[in-house]
Amino acid sequence: MERTGRMLEGLPVSGALVALLLIDVDWFKSINDVYGHEAGDHVLAAMGRCIAQHENSSCAVCRLGGEEFAMMVTGAEVGNIEQFAQTLRGTLADLSHGDIIGNRMVTVSIGVTASASRVDFGKLYRLADEALYDAKRGGRDQIAIRLDEWAGASRNNRPLFA
Repeated sequence: MERTGRMLEGLPVSGALVALLLIDVDWFKSINDVYGHEAGDHVLAAMGRCIAQHENSSCAVCRLGGEEFAMMVTGAEVGNIEQFAQTLRGTLADLSHGDIIGNRMVTVSIGVTASASRVDFGKLYRLADEALYDAKRGGRDQIAIRLDEWAGASRNNRPLFA
């Protein structure tokens, strides 16, 4: 949270895009229920390592708790963020968890929001969380985007499934 605050404070008043991705492991409770908590921990650690590889000066990564992760990205364009989220979703689905969960595929849903104006983290989180629920309601294993009004008028605040 400290790092995201500094990232947001360092943005100009307008023009610099900031995006928040909320990543939630689909049907995670069933992994714990069927294979045990140790297997669930293995899955979360593997996903966390994969997500953490993107950490750099323009991308802050964290585990929010449970089976949810977050990434804040600055300096990219909306189309690039959308492609990044799609690629990340595919990469996480392709992770091999081996025999620990019977070679079961594990997918994620990703809620994405972006803003080109200085915005507080709470607003970004609310929009990304709404997008995440759009992705879950839309069938999981997908991304959904809700844009802040300053990120692009043509797609503003409506779910976009990719």
